[in-house]
Amino acid sequence: MKIACGFLLILAFAGLAAEAQGQRRMDGFRPYAPDNDPSMMQWVLMSGSSSQPALPAPAGGTVSVNTLEIPEAARKEMQEFSRNFDAGKLDESAKHAEKAVRISPEWAAAHADLGQCYARMRQYPKAIEQFQSAAALDTRLVHPWVSMAAAYFLEGQYAEGENAARRALEIDPVNTRARYFLGRILAVEGHDLPGAIELLRRSEEQYPFAHLTLAYLYLKQSQTDEAIGELRAYLADPNTPHKEKVGCMVDKLTKPAETVNCVMQ
Repeated sequence: MKIACGFLLILAFAGLAAEAQGQRRMDGFRPYAPDNDPSMMQWVLMSGSSSQPALPAPAGGTVSVNTLEIPEAARKEMQEFSRNFDAGKLDESAKHAEKAVRISPEWAAAHADLGQCYARMRQYPKAIEQFQSAAALDTRLVHPWVSMAAAYFLEGQYAEGENAARRALEIDPVNTRARYFLGRILAVEGHDLPGAIELLRRSEEQYPFAHLTLAYLYLKQSQTDEAIGELRAYLADPNTPHKEKVGCMVDKLTKPAETVNCVMQ
């Protein structure tokens, strides 16, 4: 019987990772420069990076191009994997997926799902290895490349992350997740900032943390009004966290005459 395990939803990690510059000039006041506020900028650089990946899609939601005759034992292991993952029992879910790929080592979807579990456990090198296996086994799958880009980003391997995101966009040029992570990586690397801005603007509806990355990029170019606009757009989203901190950042940028203390922890 032909079956395939559904992929977990792609990593949804967010956060910034670069050094901010830029300032707001106002007659009669010393301009506020974000790069002179290390506590605030450290929070901005790391905001969202602790976000967890989403739970897996139902089994069979995505079918590998190379549909295989999967042994019944491997299929049962992935069913147990999914149940344990849904329950938050990551160690147990990983054990079942590991058994599945030992039984059926050419099952691309199982490798991808195991990679997502490792990523959820923040074992990023092991996750990357599984994503690489999935991508090699089925060259038309985009999800392993997007997940690789996110994991490389969190490991600080930006060149590798950029390559993975670009490969994902070769396979699926309109993939929003790939655009988002490529924009994030370009922002960190300081490469092609106009391109990074364009990529992030095209993904900010799905990824609200893109507004914070854009705010950083605008500050870096001394475009303070645009940065404030992105921060306010982030605040306008009813589902975003850390509103108090981001609101404090807006106050710092718009009220240079006042002493505004933000607790960035």
